[in-house]
Amino acid sequence: MMWSMLPALSIRMAKQGDVLPPSEAEGDVRSWSVNPAVTLFGYSGRTYDWVHVPEWVTFRFRPGELCVGAFAQAERDSSEVRDLYERSVLPLVLQAAGRQVIHAAAVSNGETVVALAGTSTAGKSTLAVALAHRGFTLWADDAVAFSVDQNDRVLSSPLPFSPRLRPGPIQAHLERPAQRTKNARLTRIVLLRPDEGRSGDPELERLPPIEAFPAVLPHAYCFSLDDTERNREMVRDYLLLVERVPVWTLRFRRRPEELPRISGALERFVSSAK
Repeated sequence: MMWSMLPALSIRMAKQGDVLPPSEAEGDVRSWSVNPAVTLFGYSGRTYDWVHVPEWVTFRFRPGELCVGAFAQAERDSSEVRDLYERSVLPLVLQAAGRQVIHAAAVSNGETVVALAGTSTAGKSTLAVALAHRGFTLWADDAVAFSVDQNDRVLSSPLPFSPRLRPGPIQAHLERPAQRTKNARLTRIVLLRPDEGRSGDPELERLPPIEAFPAVLPHAYCFSLDDTERNREMVRDYLLLVERVPVWTLRFRRRPEELPRISGALERFVSSAK
C-alpha cells in the first residue's frame, strides 16, 4: 500500500514546558550520528516520541499522526531545521509508524528505482549525482522508502530532500540536478563497498537472499529497538524486500579519478534494471 500523505512539519521557538529533555525520558535514549557536528537523541515520554539535537531543536511526534512539531532552542534558519527533518528525522518518524525506509541514495531510469546503500562516506550521494548527470533521475539522497503492493511488487515512494555532497574535488565537478518525483518499482539494491587497496575495474556481485538480509538490515532506519511489534514488522518487511529485490555489492577503489569508471559501470547496471 502506497503512502498517501506525509507528516507536515511545524516549526516554532521553544517555550518553557514545550520540550521533554532526554534526562526525563521514559526508557532508553537512543542516538544517531548525522555528521561529526550533529547527533540525534531519540526517546519517549509524555505520550510523545522525541528526537532531540542539543542546543538546537527538538522534534515531537506521535506515530501515525500527520504533524510533527519542531521546537527550536536557538535562532537558526528554518530551512536548516527543515533540511535536518527531511534528511534524518522524517525517516525515523515514518519507521516508528510502521513504514520502512532504507538509509540510501537512489536513482531512477524512468520506470524503476535502484538504491545505493553504504556506510557514511561510502559515496552514496556522489555516485547518485554522477548518475543523474548521465541521464537518470535523482530519486533520493539519504532515505529510500519502500512498501510491498498487492501484486508483490516492491514500490518506492518519493520523500522530500535537498541533494548534498561533502566538500571535495568530486563535488567541484558536479552540479546539483533537479529532483523529480513519482512512484516507481524498487528493482535493485547496491551495497557500496569502497576499498582503498583495490585495483582493477569496479566489481558487481549479486548476493543470495540468505546473505542479503543481514547485509541490508543494518541500513534500515529504526526509531526504537524496544518496540517489539514494530521490530517484528520491520524484520518481516526486510525479509520480503530481499526476497523480491536483488541485492548486489559494488567493490571499487574510491578516488576522484576513478569516478568515471565507477559511474560508467553503474550506468550500465541501472540501464538494465527491469
